[in-house]
Amino acid sequence: MLKPFFRYSPRQALTRLFADTQAPKLMPDLSEFVTVKEAAKELGFNVISLRVLLRQGKVEATKIGRTWLVSKKSLNTYKAQTAGLSKNDPRRGKNK
Repeated sequence: MLKPFFRYSPRQALTRLFADTQAPKLMPDLSEFVTVKEAAKELGFNVISLRVLLRQGKVEATKIGRTWLVSKKSLNTYKAQTAGLSKNDPRRGKNK
């Protein structure tokens, strides 16, 4: 009789391989995020202007599927940094 080539079945091998690792977090807690449209309304910006801030890294966001979600914490930090400045003030872009 032939000996089996593998010591473990495929299921046992995967279980042993990933036994110490945690499963990745598939979905963030959505209560910590707002949509780009809601964030733009809260800041008093146009959606396109907010997307520029996202690309520059001044506001953090997460992409889930085709939708960008803005972190409430990042939004509040940006608001605190730019408090008292006009939305057209050039000093507003210097904060990061």
